[in-house]
Amino acid sequence: KLIDMIGFISVRRCLLRATRAMVKWSLFKKLRIPATSKGPRTVNIVFGYFFVINYIIGTGFLGIPYSFYHAGMLTSIATLVVVSFLVWSTASWLLEVMARAQALETLKTEQMSNTSEADPSSSSSKGPLLPSLPSEHPNFEILLTRKFELTELCQVFLSKWFKIIFLVVIVLSSFLALWSFSTVGGTGWSTNLPLNIGPFRICSEDEFHNTFIPANPGCLASYRFCLFLFAMIVVPLSCLELKELGFVQAIMGIARFTIISSIILYCLAKLAESPLIKHTIHSNSTSNLSGPIVNTSCSGFQIPPSSPRNFVLDFSVVGWVLSIPVFTYAQMLHAGIPSLTHPIKQKKGLHWFMAAIFGTTLFCYMTLGIVVSLWFRGDINETASLNWVPLTKPGHHVALRALSYIIILFPTLDVISAYPLVTCSMVNNLYQVIMGRDSSQRKHSYDWLILVAMRAVVAILPIVCSLFISNLVYILKYGGLVGFLTAFFTPLALQLASQYKCVKVFGKALPADTRGTPLEPHVDTEMEVLKNGEEEGAELTEESGDESGREKPGKKGKPLPKKKAKPLYMTPYSFPILSHPVAVVITGLLGGATFVIALVSLAYSVEPKCP
Repeated sequence: KLIDMIGFISVRRCLLRATRAMVKWSLFKKLRIPATSKGPRTVNIVFGYFFVINYIIGTGFLGIPYSFYHAGMLTSIATLVVVSFLVWSTASWLLEVMARAQALETLKTEQMSNTSEADPSSSSSKGPLLPSLPSEHPNFEILLTRKFELTELCQVFLSKWFKIIFLVVIVLSSFLALWSFSTVGGTGWSTNLPLNIGPFRICSEDEFHNTFIPANPGCLASYRFCLFLFAMIVVPLSCLELKELGFVQAIMGIARFTIISSIILYCLAKLAESPLIKHTIHSNSTSNLSGPIVNTSCSGFQIPPSSPRNFVLDFSVVGWVLSIPVFTYAQMLHAGIPSLTHPIKQKKGLHWFMAAIFGTTLFCYMTLGIVVSLWFRGDINETASLNWVPLTKPGHHVALRALSYIIILFPTLDVISAYPLVTCSMVNNLYQVIMGRDSSQRKHSYDWLILVAMRAVVAILPIVCSLFISNLVYILKYGGLVGFLTAFFTPLALQLASQYKCVKVFGKALPADTRGTPLEPHVDTEMEVLKNGEEEGAELTEESGDESGREKPGKKGKPLPKKKAKPLYMTPYSFPILSHPVAVVITGLLGGATFVIALVSLAYSVEPKCP
């Protein structure tokens, strides 16, 4: 016992020293490099890709294979495609709203500049001074030196009260996400790491079910010690800038794709060996670490493994209703879009970049759901990684046991990369509301100290709450609905409000048969030619008809077709069909239907009494 106690004290001292060194390194590095000395810090498109991927692929996607089996494969594929399309549409809208906010801010700056340079006689004129705009379209561009958080966008296009309401929503959803990440790390490590040292004991999954905190003192000590280890990793990382996390996020992103590929390849190999014979691995364990909305233990959604079922062509209404919130939650990233896209240097194709992100997640989720559900079938667990628990027992190959341990610990490794990203997004919104400017606009040398202190507090508080409550299944089941506000309703309101304001400020939308803007009328040179010289205009139309191989116009002097003008709300990040107000309203109605289905799923997610 004495030797175990000495070893425990030595390990604790080493961890404290390592933590102190990491904090000093992060703080003193900031002191040596002023924030304004080298301009805005940027990353290339590859690091930006891993930032967004690590944010969106959390632990929620581990429930997709379970939903695929119980809702039907073809039905799940179609539903996942539709949900991914809707979420991608709303995410691309936020890029448009950010570009419109930048254009309006540039317009306001030029108005103030024109007012200051104008003579006294012009200052008494009525109406605002408008700067000269391009003849075709206002200049929408997302800049590296300016970042519009969602709270600021709400204030610009909606109202101050909507900004406060949205701040409460985003703080609540982000805090619950960080709280769940902490419990994932504590419970995952305490149930799998060999901690039979001194007062510690390895926990079992049953000790975390239907209780706020483990009752066994040894398990409780192990759980809190694992939370301490988790804090030593994520808190220093949360205090750093996203630019400084580039290599960490890239490594964790590669590890994420490696583990997902291992899961898919293992199931494919087993299906190739015996495609028509059901495996014999049985796992009756459940987990409170699955999706935040659906909990289907002992409910009508669970079909007995003994009942024959062709789930490829079958359709279950209850299973379909419960799968939609799972698919939606697995694709949410809207709260972090401004913070995650700000460090990316190549901003010209951000809309295609976002399409590539959702294409990647759709392919991974669809492949994972099909392959894993085909192999495990009726024995599939609510959290897919728990199906590898029986393979960790003695009797299996060493490599297979090692791979199974990695897959089981994957959720705990996954949240390490997502924790700093969610913290950064939440702090940036708080900083904008409190300081009145975004985190990239630092006017004083101590602004970075305020930002680091806020990140440290936000990163520590959820871990402190996890010390006393380790089971968040009931809280997250309802708290996950908050994410629908940031994924559907807020982008819908911002899209319509920003389009209306741009049309109102820059001028009314132009008809399809005119060009230019109301600020700078366009003169049709072709019509002038036809009026001044009818013969020259006739020769022009005849030559164009001969070259195109079409018949000559019957009437001389017929004007050539004119270039259609774009609406004044259209940005370089817009997709013409998706950005149309009618398409926005239709997408909003579909998002509202998804929210209603999520509410209905709560009636099925209440755990009934098991026989």
